[in-house]
Amino acid sequence: MMMKITKNAEAALKKAALWFGPYIRIGIKDAGCSGFEYTFDSDSKILETDQISNDITVVGEAAQPFLKGSTLDWVKEGVNERFKIINPNEKTQCGCGVSVQF
Repeated sequence: MMMKITKNAEAALKKAALWFGPYIRIGIKDAGCSGFEYTFDSDSKILETDQISNDITVVGEAAQPFLKGSTLDWVKEGVNERFKIINPNEKTQCGCGVSVQF
C-alpha cells in the first residue's frame, strides 16, 4: 500500500470525488521555502504506473518515492479543516507547515 488513509480522510476524499471527479491525485511539486509542496488534483484516469491507495486516491510515479509509507488524514484545527500528510520521509517543514524538505 502506497499510503495509509484514515477513516476521516476517506470520508473527505469521497465527498471531494463527488465534486471534482472520480479520482483525487496526490503528488508533490517544487515550491515553497522548504523545497516541495503536496498537491491534490482531480483526475479522470489512472495510469499504468500509478499506485492506488483506495478506490479514490491515486499517487503518480514521480511522487511515489516521496510518499511511500505516509498517512493521509483529515484534520480539524480550530475553524479550519484540511488534508494532512504525515510523512516519515520528511526531513523538515517550513514554519507555516505548507512546504517540506526530503
